[in-house]
Amino acid sequence: MEQEEEQILNTLEWIGKGLIRSAYHFSTDMDHSENSDEANRDIEKRSLREGHQPKLTHIVCDIDGTVVDYEGHLHSESIESLREAVSQGVTVIMLTGKTRASTIATFKLLNMEGRGDFISENSPGVFLQGSLVYGEHGQLIYRANLDVDICKEACLYSLKHKIPLVAYCEEQCLTLFEHPSVDLLHTVHHETKVKVMPSVVDLLEYSSIQKLLFLGNTDEDFSVLTQHWSELTEGKACVIKEQPNAIEIVPLNSSKGGGIMVLLDHLGLTEDSDLEAVGDYTRWLSNK
Repeated sequence: MEQEEEQILNTLEWIGKGLIRSAYHFSTDMDHSENSDEANRDIEKRSLREGHQPKLTHIVCDIDGTVVDYEGHLHSESIESLREAVSQGVTVIMLTGKTRASTIATFKLLNMEGRGDFISENSPGVFLQGSLVYGEHGQLIYRANLDVDICKEACLYSLKHKIPLVAYCEEQCLTLFEHPSVDLLHTVHHETKVKVMPSVVDLLEYSSIQKLLFLGNTDEDFSVLTQHWSELTEGKACVIKEQPNAIEIVPLNSSKGGGIMVLLDHLGLTEDSDLEAVGDYTRWLSNK
């Protein structure tokens, strides 16, 4: 690998054959767990054991925990490394639980949009935990929707227990009442401004839903909520808990690993392609 490419990966604390071979080996066994990072860690461990290819062509990159922390603060080291990669013609593929609109807004802050279609509506990427996958020219190539009955039950639960709920409908976010935690999605995490719907019926009729997000305060215990929805959605959807004060509900057949497999097949990338994966910032930072 050229010296500049080595510097990029050293900064990102990532070496290895990359995601593709590991993804092909693991795709059939990759199930959702309470924490979706478990599957990503399996991929990373395999990648670290593989040999390194001489030419870096693609980087798969998450946002939360990598480009920004979970409070919305930018990580300068990873940002500069991505800038360097883009300047060398490396294709960066976003893999995130965010919407595409939020991802574009985040990178506008970094002055990285428009660089070879690095991140725009014409860029490939995996969004909403794998529920939406966009292809080579930004066209939608895969979508998984949540069951309407699950969405209805979640809405009624939100109203009854006064726990804020956000429904993700492609680029639009919907909720049933205003709440400070919901506002933070827009002001801190750059999602489109969440639209308050007048009723459960109006929310469900607005559009198909790819992800639900229950939010709370940092001092709230979400373990009971997580257990409740894990049992209620068993065999119908997946519950993901990546932060202590939030849980996500996504379609049963959605995952970041599955989404990236769909995209790699679409792009024609094979085991022989050189592709690196940049995972959770807190994990590779702790290895320094």
